Amino acid sequence: MAEWVKVTSSSIGVSGEIIAYADPIVIPKYSDRVKMWEMHDLKRSASSNSSSKKRVEYDCKKGQARQLQAVYYAEGMGRGTVLMSVSEPGQWEPVLPGTVNREMWKFACNNR
Repeated sequence: MAEWVKVTSSSIGVSGEIIAYADPIVIPKYSDRVKMWEMHDLKRSASSNSSSKKRVEYDCKKGQARQLQAVYYAEGMGRGTVLMSVSEPGQWEPVLPGTVNREMWKFACNNR
């Protein structure tokens, strides 16, 4: 994979933050649907971090997304013990305004 590109971040609760990164190299340049690897880095405090790497498919025309696969890690930036992995594609869901998912959708669809 290429270097991760920071796309957006958002506060979670009182002291948490999620930072979302994308791998723009894997975005296809055709069709209304694009697939992209993402990494979500969750920072809860100075000593408590976790992360996930996800393969997500976006429908640029319909404004929808679905997770294709995911791996959840005990440490930040995709490191540490694998806590869980999911390889079954999820259901299509709307990409709601004001969410991290919406920013990732815009990034994927604007860079196809």
